[in-house]
Order: sequence, then structure tokens, then C-alpha cells
Amino acid sequence: MDVSLRLSQPTREDGFFILEVLVVTLLFSILAYLFAQSILFSLSVRGRDVRRQIATELVLNQLEHFAAVNPNTLSDADDLTENVSHGNFEFTRVVDVTANSDGSRTVMVRVSDLESHLPVDVSALNTFSLWGTQ
Repeated sequence: MDVSLRLSQPTREDGFFILEVLVVTLLFSILAYLFAQSILFSLSVRGRDVRRQIATELVLNQLEHFAAVNPNTLSDADDLTENVSHGNFEFTRVVDVTANSDGSRTVMVRVSDLESHLPVDVSALNTFSLWGTQ
């Protein structure tokens, strides 16, 4: 019986499996990177929305405070700038009171969060007419 050793000849497909694995690994790495970036962006937008909601609440609370006050007692002396904390967040609240020629008072409240890379700025304006007048 003639037993001869045959050495396998290299074919064109030698090393092709390694190349396939490298390409698939590269594609999965790119997809994982893009997925991680989208998650991080979503979290930062979510944080901005939370801060915007808190800033809106601070603006409305301040306007409700002025709505409960007799407009005759409001003047430019009621203007204020203050830092307000809510949870872990710091805001700057600016209130501007203007006495109008008809006796009404216009109150503008602006709340800003300048801590983050996605700044939040919420403002509202309301004109309060004198009580007992139309």
C-alpha cells in the first residue's frame, strides 16, 4: 500500500476567514460607538428637558405670587435678580416690573440655567390690570 503524504497546497481562500472577522469586528465597533453616542445624546436632552420643566415651574410660581398681590403696590422697586436652587439644579431668576401709563403693571419673569452645556432659558410676561377696573 502506497501511502504518500500530500501537502495541501495554499488556496486563494487561505486567510480569508481572518479578514472576514476583522471586517465584522470593525462594523460592530462602529455600530456600538454610534449607539453609545445616541444614548449619551438622549440622556443630555432628557436632562435639559427636566431643567426646562423646573425653570417653567419657577417662572409660573413667581407670576402666581405677583397675581396674588394688588397691582397698585407693584413698582420698579420690585425688580429682582436672585439665584434659586431646586434639587441639584441652580437657576438665576430675573423679575422686571413695569408700571404702565394706564395704571396696569407688566411683570416679566425669566429663569436661566447656565450650568449646563445645553442652556435653558424660560421667560413669561403678564400684564396685571388694576383690581376693580376693566
